[in-house]
Amino acid sequence: MTRASTFRLLARTTDPTNQLMLRAFRLLNPESSKSRSGGNVRLRGVGFLKQRRGWADPSPVNKGPGYRLRARAASEKGFTLIEVLVSALLVVLISAAVAEALVTSGDFTGYTRNHSQADVVAQQDQERMKAMSDAQLTALDQTRTVTLNNTKYTVTSTAEFLDANGGSSCTSRGAAYFKLTSTVGWSGAVGGSAKSVTEESLITRSLAGSMVASVNDQTAAPLAGVNINASGQNTSYTAAATTDQNGCVAFAGLPTDSYTLTYTDLGYVDVDGDSSPTETQSVNQTSTASANTMVMGLAGSVQPSFYTVNSAHTAIPLSGGYELSYYGSGNGNKMSAAKTVGSQTAPASSTAPLTATSLFPFWSPSTTYTNNYQLWGGACEQEQPLQPPTGTGTATVGPGATVVAPAGGTPSVAEPAIDVAVKYNGQYVAPGQVWVTFTGGGSGGACSDKWQNIPSAGTEVVSGVTNYIYPAPFASNAPVGASNASATGDPGTISVCVQYTTGSTTKHQSTSAMTNTNFTAPTPIPVWDLYSTGASGPCT
Repeated sequence: MTRASTFRLLARTTDPTNQLMLRAFRLLNPESSKSRSGGNVRLRGVGFLKQRRGWADPSPVNKGPGYRLRARAASEKGFTLIEVLVSALLVVLISAAVAEALVTSGDFTGYTRNHSQADVVAQQDQERMKAMSDAQLTALDQTRTVTLNNTKYTVTSTAEFLDANGGSSCTSRGAAYFKLTSTVGWSGAVGGSAKSVTEESLITRSLAGSMVASVNDQTAAPLAGVNINASGQNTSYTAAATTDQNGCVAFAGLPTDSYTLTYTDLGYVDVDGDSSPTETQSVNQTSTASANTMVMGLAGSVQPSFYTVNSAHTAIPLSGGYELSYYGSGNGNKMSAAKTVGSQTAPASSTAPLTATSLFPFWSPSTTYTNNYQLWGGACEQEQPLQPPTGTGTATVGPGATVVAPAGGTPSVAEPAIDVAVKYNGQYVAPGQVWVTFTGGGSGGACSDKWQNIPSAGTEVVSGVTNYIYPAPFASNAPVGASNASATGDPGTISVCVQYTTGSTTKHQSTSAMTNTNFTAPTPIPVWDLYSTGASGPCT
């Protein structure tokens, strides 16, 4: 019997045993056995691969009770693994929550204990301050550490004056009460952040020998951090304090005396550029003395450029000015008088830059710090021109600003020039030395300014003659208000002395008083023949 007839015979039988044998032992055709001789196959109904076993491998049985039992067993194994993982995760989460609750509970207990102890320390500090004298409480600002039950506390003790209404003593210019503040802090509280406890109280006892002093900046705002030292002129009693956020210091417990108050703050100056301004105030035991409000600002500086002119109206930059004067004002504040840097006797100052330092930053509501300083050459107020050349004669100096002008740049100072030509024995020669003496008067008082041995700024040819150009002070006799008058309206003149030396012989000659107001061309000096008209000796 052939294989085909055998297969048909088994297929026709209805016997269940035969059918089972047919499923288990059915033969594959040669082509099919070749294609299944190796490799992996995925069995239906099962989630994993099975190695091929060749053409005799039976097809998977995916029906019947056996298949269902095997599938259910495989499914239950997966669910069991998931249940184990979920249970483990829940255990971890619950354990973490319990641990956090225990830590938080411990922290809160520690916080409560520390808070109670800190409050005790703060109350003890309040009692300590109440036992202090008025002088000890003046501007008290003290920090110390206290250890209680192995916990370190930082204690900050402060005392400030209040007026009768509980306001700032600076505002009312009076001191009536001490306000005592104790702040006690510690670390390691809940969450690791620092915590603190504050206790406050008032001392209402009568304050004897009290004095209030205050400091503002250039904008009239309170200036904190200024050190004020009060020194008795007769009792030699001293006290010191630092201005608070209200720019205020209130002293108490001072013996009756006249006190010198000295104000200092690193980098700050008063309107006159003084880094340690002073004032005097008397104190008695029956009332509160009130000192004048001191005004201080962060100091700046300015280094302007200088120039003069020749007959072609060309500016000639100078390496430095001979002397530099300055005056500042703004917001109702002003310098008590102009100040000068530079030397009247040493010509070296005309070849080195001049810098004005310790300048108060004058301010005004409309222009802020713009052009808050006036600048001019010379040491007298009468040497300041009312109308200097446009863009010159002013400087803008803000708080802490360092203003340095490049050569020929702004801020700049213009100095009117003089032209000097001199002969000796009928021949034009280069001047040996040129001195200029300024004399001023009027309401500004008498002022004399001598520029000695001025270096020449250059030369120019005028009518075929070589002239030497020298910067000189501005000098005017014009009436008040005239465009070529001095800024103060006070008169001034200059006298020019020219000397020449040949061998052992020195001769000199001077002009009479003259003005010098031209900023567009040099003022000519008369030509002399020093050999015949000059006096013996140098300029003086």
